[in-house]
Amino acid sequence: MLKGWIEFLKSLKRVPEDSAAFRFWVGVNVTVALVATAEQLDWPFFFWPCLAMTVFGMWISHRLRRRNNWEIKAALSVLMVVALVNFFTGLSHNFYDPREPLAQLLMWLQALHSCDLPTRKDLSYSLLSALILMAVAAVLSISLTFAIYLAVYYLSAVVALRWNVRSLVGERTGWRPARGSRVPSWRGALGLSLSVLSCGLLVVLLMPRLEGFRIRALPMSMQNRMDQSEASKGEVQSPYYPAQLSKEQMRKETRFNSSGYGGFSSIVDLQTRGKLDHERVFQVRSNVECYFRGLTFDTYDGQFWAQSEEELQTLNVVNPPFTFMPTASNATDVVQIFYIDRPLSNLVLFSPDAYQVFFPSQILYQDRAGCLRAPFVLDKEMVYSVVSRQSHMSARRLSRLPRRDPELRKLGNYLQLPDNLPSRVRDLSRQVTAGRNGYYDRASAIALYLSTNYAYDLEIPRFPDNQDAVDAFLFESRRGYCEHFASAMAVMCRSQKIPARYCTGFLPGTYNPFSGFREVYGDQAHAWVEVYIPGYGWMTFDPTPGGDLTPELNSDSAPRNRWLGLAVLQYLSDKLGISASRLALWLLGIGLGLLGVAGLRALAPRPRLDPVVAAVLEAWQLLGPAPPGQSPRQRAAAAGLESLQRLVELHEMVAYAGRPSTSTEHQQARVLLAELKLALKASSGRSG
Repeated sequence: MLKGWIEFLKSLKRVPEDSAAFRFWVGVNVTVALVATAEQLDWPFFFWPCLAMTVFGMWISHRLRRRNNWEIKAALSVLMVVALVNFFTGLSHNFYDPREPLAQLLMWLQALHSCDLPTRKDLSYSLLSALILMAVAAVLSISLTFAIYLAVYYLSAVVALRWNVRSLVGERTGWRPARGSRVPSWRGALGLSLSVLSCGLLVVLLMPRLEGFRIRALPMSMQNRMDQSEASKGEVQSPYYPAQLSKEQMRKETRFNSSGYGGFSSIVDLQTRGKLDHERVFQVRSNVECYFRGLTFDTYDGQFWAQSEEELQTLNVVNPPFTFMPTASNATDVVQIFYIDRPLSNLVLFSPDAYQVFFPSQILYQDRAGCLRAPFVLDKEMVYSVVSRQSHMSARRLSRLPRRDPELRKLGNYLQLPDNLPSRVRDLSRQVTAGRNGYYDRASAIALYLSTNYAYDLEIPRFPDNQDAVDAFLFESRRGYCEHFASAMAVMCRSQKIPARYCTGFLPGTYNPFSGFREVYGDQAHAWVEVYIPGYGWMTFDPTPGGDLTPELNSDSAPRNRWLGLAVLQYLSDKLGISASRLALWLLGIGLGLLGVAGLRALAPRPRLDPVVAAVLEAWQLLGPAPPGQSPRQRAAAAGLESLQRLVELHEMVAYAGRPSTSTEHQQARVLLAELKLALKASSGRSG
């Protein structure tokens, strides 16, 4: 069997590709794809040998293009099997994210394939594999810097395909452009590439955004961060604030840190808040626009929010995911993939009602509110995924739910209020909810009242230390930040016997249509309220002006901007500080201008083919495909037709003269072509 395989490799014969320029541009295109993929994989160690093998392989395959090279083919076959085995090994160690092992396999196959590229078809396969590598890199990319690689790849691909077409024409006709002959200009290639790019962008912008996930093995960081020397026992840890401070220590010793949100601590001081940095803290790919909760608080004393003493539940798993009992049977899966850009606290952020958590640890801690804590802070470049299951009801159905629920008996700590709460807070709550009966209706009335009658302001002065913060916000300042709005709603709900808890986390962030991720920044840290609705469960309310009063009612798999073009327009408008309408007019003008140029070029009269060249091309079509490795003169001699030989000689004389053919030569070419047709017809009649 081995001998037969070797004999088969030795018998392979192919027409070599002699164009060094074609090979060079294919090498550039492949190199760009390799570098783009390596950058997304954070420059793995195997990239450098892959790149070196690719460059060396391109050079050696050009030097040995006229040889059979069966030894190289045999060695490459064995090495490709080794690469495949290595892929399955890597896949077994990283089953939850097969993209990186797949990228490594494709990079090695590209490098090995570069060592044997004798023909045009082999070079075309390299262009195809480079395209696949770019697709893999695009899937791995979470940054707009990938657009630079994409632009360079596109330009090199256009040039390489131009040379590919020239080679294909020569392969099928047996002709190569003579020196000094007219060839397609670079200007034409550039115009064509811009036209194709404009049409492609137009198609993309008109595509609908269909967001959804069908996979269940979701990505997470490969490393398992379970170093017992630094593991906590579930206490809240933040890289920006000291851990486990008392209220007195927090008020006296803690200084506001613009890099970290104070709401991610065991105690929240309602007097401490400033402007947080507008720096991206994480990116998340999610099929639903949702709030990302981190921590809840149940105890309010008039100045601080805190968590009542409780024993955390320790969750252990050998292999992720951590799986939880779904709270509702009729629910929508909300899939979130988090990419951490800046160190965060050890709180595992996610949309409410987690069902599966793919996290790089064998231990997590859970409190009774369902919040999760890791045994370590979340480092930069950490990746984890969460699947939440959220039930959906209409506002009308929520209003009709019965008030009786056995769970209400267990929620007494979510009705706690300080003994010295001013009576006017209770009176206002009673006034706002007058005429409303159900839990949902009363909570909605309070949220709407706060969002429409109070102003958001980060520059308000401190409240008096001896005054209840909610009372000062509602009746004195009437201005505040999200912590004040959330605290006011929680206290007002509790005063009406509606279980409520104070919650901190992050807003949904800004959708980036170029990367497909939601970008969440430090100043989008937020506080809101979770209210218990009998017959439904805990529901999110956001009474802060500009927020979503009931995010869960509006969370739908359909994005706000259904069309990708509108999402791009909105994103660019926000980033550039230009109104969306003005930006749309600018982009429309540029697009129509490019399409107009492309249309004029398409309608412009094309240069006619020289009549002598046209006669020769028609002659080759009459004879059929050219045998490999045969020059035009050899082919004419082998055909044994005098008219064909004279026609080839005429073309050689015109081509090497470096001038257009004359009218006399036009007539001569037509006569010789007519004689050739008669000769072929007579030959066909004799054979019949």
